[in-house]
Amino acid sequence: MGRKTSKSIIDGRNISIRFIMLLTLMIIVILLVEFLILQSLLAQGENLAPASSENIEAGKRIYMKKCQYCHGVDGEGDGPASAFLDPPPRDLTRARYKIISTGSGELPTDQDIFNVISNGIPDTSMPAWSSLKEKEKWQTVLYVKTLAERFDWYKQIKKVPEIVKIANPPHATKESIERGREIYMKKLECWKCHGESGRGDGPSAIKLTDEWEHPIKAANLTKPWKFKIGSAQKDIYRTIITGIAGTPMPAFLTGNTEEELWDLTNYVTSLGIKNRPQKTTVLRPLFIPGNLTEDLEDPLWNGIEAREFTLFGQILLAPKLYTPSINEIYVKSIYNDKEIAFLIEWDDANQSSPGTTEEGDVIYADALAIQFPSQIPETPESPRPFFLMGNPTLPVNLWLWNSDSNTFMEANAEGVNRKKFQSEKNSDIKGKVAYKQGQYKLLVKRNLTTSDKTDDIQMEYNKFIPIAFFVWDGHNGETESKMAVSTWHYLFLEKKETGRNVLYSILAILFTIIAEIIFVKRIRRNAISTQ
Repeated sequence: MGRKTSKSIIDGRNISIRFIMLLTLMIIVILLVEFLILQSLLAQGENLAPASSENIEAGKRIYMKKCQYCHGVDGEGDGPASAFLDPPPRDLTRARYKIISTGSGELPTDQDIFNVISNGIPDTSMPAWSSLKEKEKWQTVLYVKTLAERFDWYKQIKKVPEIVKIANPPHATKESIERGREIYMKKLECWKCHGESGRGDGPSAIKLTDEWEHPIKAANLTKPWKFKIGSAQKDIYRTIITGIAGTPMPAFLTGNTEEELWDLTNYVTSLGIKNRPQKTTVLRPLFIPGNLTEDLEDPLWNGIEAREFTLFGQILLAPKLYTPSINEIYVKSIYNDKEIAFLIEWDDANQSSPGTTEEGDVIYADALAIQFPSQIPETPESPRPFFLMGNPTLPVNLWLWNSDSNTFMEANAEGVNRKKFQSEKNSDIKGKVAYKQGQYKLLVKRNLTTSDKTDDIQMEYNKFIPIAFFVWDGHNGETESKMAVSTWHYLFLEKKETGRNVLYSILAILFTIIAEIIFVKRIRRNAISTQ
């Protein structure tokens, strides 16, 4: 009897302990769920700026201080800076947003607008407003919505835009990518705008305009970091099924199966550059012991890592260029004990030859120039020439190519409008260039040193040699000072021991040893003769 009672007491205690543990666990789970919900609400900011006249007025003040310079006082995309931006700012009165989580043609959610304010839009002038507090961003969302009557209309009819649900992406197999290529090339003919290789060079690309009749470029699918809606598989899929409001990019949901659209997504993903070239301040060419290749497609280039150099519009001297079409170039370089070579690649949707368009607009030649100071500064801290083609006290040496004559030339300049070409006899550079499917490849080569010590840059080892780049896109009206430019960077050639240098070093050592032996023998002879 006593044993049963003790056992019952123990069993009761165990049940109580288990019950308390289970109850504690349930409380912890409930608290955790509440915490996550609270965090979600705080992240969305819904409780920080509820719709009220005070918050809308606060949002208006922020808009007038931060946004109206581009989007305009009334949100019509006509701010004072709009004429200098490519692409132009959005007309917010139409409520046609590019980045939405809802269906094609629908209004965005508040969270969509908040995300754009927070993250900006890649490859546009829309920045990420990290300087604004969470509440200020939500206040701005509230005010932006007042600029378009469509938001009020949705509210009156109690319509809530439905968020598009996207399943997890299937695995991108070779078979899926190949099926996607067939859809890209034949069924949907995406190549007509985006080009066969995806560089935005399709036959229809040159005439594309948006809803507001502004010229617009087809996306370069090889550069996923520039995708405005995102480069993840789900982002690309969403773009395909919803299109991009206000642009020629349509929605392809109707008439295509989900499997087909995922295949197309996988193919578009496969077009992107897997490893974006790194930006650098110092370009360090690869030393090649033998002769330097003159072949643009030499497999040697595949093993050399390219470096990205950013370009921006020339806006210091008239005539200026606010919206260059080429924003970066990719550079590889090799050298030996006699020569140096550069392989430069850049995307250009149109191969330009001087002439006029059907509308009568002038087309200029495409061109590229590499710039060096005529004389290397003594130290990296020494004064350099003005980066826009030098000045009278510090001139520059230019290596130039243009698509009109398709020739390579050398020039010297003391300013943009003070350029003098060297005679063909004195020009020491040579090169090749090819254009294929929206991309230029240019190879230029020259001896490290030349006979003209005054006008030509003389390449020296272990010195920081200033280098800069200029690019002109003739279809974009770029010529003379209207060009894309880089700032000064540096070229650094490390001194390497070649086979010839090693041989000379060995011979010098042998000569020294022989001389020492002869010298020692003479001393010994003299010592013996004096004894």
